[in-house]
Amino acid sequence: MKILLLSNMYPSNAHVFYGVFVRNFCKNMEEQGAIVDKVVIRGRGKGWLTKLAKYIYYYFRCFVKISSGQYDLIYVHSASHALLPVTLLWPIITKPVVVNIHGSDAVSNGALDSTLFKINRHTLLRCRLVVFPSFAFMEKVLQTVNLPFPFVSPSGGIDRSLFHPTSNTYHIKPPMKIGYISRIDEGKGWDTFIEALSIIKEYNANLDIRAVIVGAGSQVSSMLELINDLGLKDKIQHINQLPQNRLPDIYRSINVFVFPSKRESESLGLVGLEAMSCGIPIIASRIGGITDYLTEGQNGFFAKPGDPDDLAQSIIKFSALGISQLELLSKNAVETAKKYDSKENAVKLYRELEKLCRA
Repeated sequence: MKILLLSNMYPSNAHVFYGVFVRNFCKNMEEQGAIVDKVVIRGRGKGWLTKLAKYIYYYFRCFVKISSGQYDLIYVHSASHALLPVTLLWPIITKPVVVNIHGSDAVSNGALDSTLFKINRHTLLRCRLVVFPSFAFMEKVLQTVNLPFPFVSPSGGIDRSLFHPTSNTYHIKPPMKIGYISRIDEGKGWDTFIEALSIIKEYNANLDIRAVIVGAGSQVSSMLELINDLGLKDKIQHINQLPQNRLPDIYRSINVFVFPSKRESESLGLVGLEAMSCGIPIIASRIGGITDYLTEGQNGFFAKPGDPDDLAQSIIKFSALGISQLELLSKNAVETAKKYDSKENAVKLYRELEKLCRA
């Protein structure tokens, strides 16, 4: 099976996390025996002129590849920018089209994404398969547009040969260590996390906490300024970004992972599952696809999106747990992550795509 992959998101040396789920998709499909011909935009452009040049070249290559017809199906990651060439060339496309919706491409307050989704809506209604990262996000999108042939596949899943515990025991030695791994951008909740730590420092001074934040983004300077203003420089370590194979060491070095996203478009949240796969319970916003895998008190705790007081209370509640409760949370976290194994989910998706090619 030859797949023509179209995506405006793909990792680069400078942006190792950007579109990492697309790279994982390619790897998973190739391991199943597929040939993946990629037309992608690597990394984020600096400045609007660079971005414009990247998109012009991307659209040109899409037109050439789609027109050639030398593929068995077209797989598009994103229902907005990446799908537009398919919409424009739909009359000449004779092979199945699959669209993988990820988040803000379908649920967005941004004018551009919303406009592109409306332009591509008719294309989505004619697709042979529409893939969603989680059941919760699928239900949210289907409330606004009744897309045919929905299918859930968790954004490449978790490579459990990489993300796994190194010990069968779980314990906390003071100080308690908390981790955050995500982009430092609007809506990701880094500010909620830092403010929660400030609240704990002010009202629970006896609770010794250290935090590590891993991520790059447009708001790093604002984040560092907030850390300084709240007097938390001695409590928080910031690491700009790391390749994916370095992340397991970060997860295993912490006691709990915090995922405080405020985005309604949070369609899954692979970082939460990566932490769980390493045996680390999570505290996360009750929002989007996170609700597919986080169960209150079983493998972690919820917090209200954008509410630092509530997040602080969840962290304090976690810190008060006994060793038997912590070990149970850790064990349940690993069991939850097993359902998102990349190899098992790749087989399921590959079989669905094969059916389309045979039809």
